[in-house]
Amino acid sequence: MFGDGAGAAPGVSYVITVYNKAPYLPGVIDSLVAQEGDFEREFIFVDDGSTDDSAQVIREVTGGWNNVRVIAQENAGPALATNAGVAAASGDLIKPVDGDDVLAPYATRLLMDILERQGVALAFGWLGYYDSPDRIAFAAPPDVSSNPGLVKVFADPLMTVIDQGFAGVSHMLFRRDAFRAAGSCDPGLFSQDHSLFLRLALRGRIAKLNHLLCLGPADDPNRVMANKAQVMHDSTLALARLLQQNPELPRRYHRAVTCTIADRANKWARRELGRVSALDLCFLVNALAKLPGLCLSPDFLSRHCEIFAEGAVIRCPDNTASE
Repeated sequence: MFGDGAGAAPGVSYVITVYNKAPYLPGVIDSLVAQEGDFEREFIFVDDGSTDDSAQVIREVTGGWNNVRVIAQENAGPALATNAGVAAASGDLIKPVDGDDVLAPYATRLLMDILERQGVALAFGWLGYYDSPDRIAFAAPPDVSSNPGLVKVFADPLMTVIDQGFAGVSHMLFRRDAFRAAGSCDPGLFSQDHSLFLRLALRGRIAKLNHLLCLGPADDPNRVMANKAQVMHDSTLALARLLQQNPELPRRYHRAVTCTIADRANKWARRELGRVSALDLCFLVNALAKLPGLCLSPDFLSRHCEIFAEGAVIRCPDNTASE
C-alpha cells in the first residue's frame, strides 16, 4: 500500500490508456521511467482493445517490473479505460497518461509539489505536440518557488473550466479520493478529459502551472483529437450532462453553459455544415441564449449537441458509432 510510512510522500499511480499505440509506447515508457522524485509509483496500462502490437510492446518493455499491471478490455474509449485504470490504482495520486504522450522528466514532481503547497484536487500544466519522435525536447524545469506567478489557483474553478474548456490528461495530476468523490470520468461520454475537468472542478480547487509538461504526436490519426467532430461533441455534451447530473448548481453556471453550448453549436453549423440561414435552428437558439438571464433546459441542450454528429462518425459510450 502506498504512503504507509510516516512522513512518506504519497504514492503515484500512472494510468496509461492505450489504443493502437505500439510505435509510441517505448518512448512513452522511457519517459515514465525517467520521472524525477522520491515517491512510490506503480504503472497501470489499460489496453483498450488494441488491434496492433501494443499489448506485446508493453509486456516486452516492462518485463520484470514488479510495479506494473496490464488491464485488457474491449475497445470502449478513453473514458471507460481511465475509469478501469483508476479503479485498480493504489496510489493516493493519479497521473493519467495517453498512450502516445511523452512526459517531461520533471512533470510529476512539479505537479506533486503544487498539489501539496496549494491544497488543490487537481493540478495541470501545458501540453504540446511534436512532429518527430527524434526531436522531442523540453526546456529546463521552472523554479516555481522563486516565481510563484507561474501557478494560478482559480477562484471559481467550475466557471473557469466552463469558460476555457481545458482538454487533455497527460499534463495533469489529481487526488484519487477527489476522482472517486467526483464519480469518475462520465461513462456517458467517449472521451475522458472534458468531464474529468468539470467533475473535479465541481468538487475541489484546481491549479494551473504555466509550463509545458508533455508532448504528443501532431499527426496520429488514432488520437481522439484527430476527429474534430468527436472532440466538439464530447466537450459540449459534457457541459449539458453537468447540468443534468447537478440540477442544484447555481443559476450562473446554468447560464454560462447555455451560452457556451448555443454559441458552439451555431459556429459549427455555419462553419462546418454551411448552414448560414437566419432561420436555422442553431442560429435561433444562439440568438435566444443571448437574452439576459435565460437558461435553456439541460435536456434540450443535450439534444442540441447532436449537431456535431451530423454527417460525422461519432463514437458513443456503448461502443457504437453514429453517423
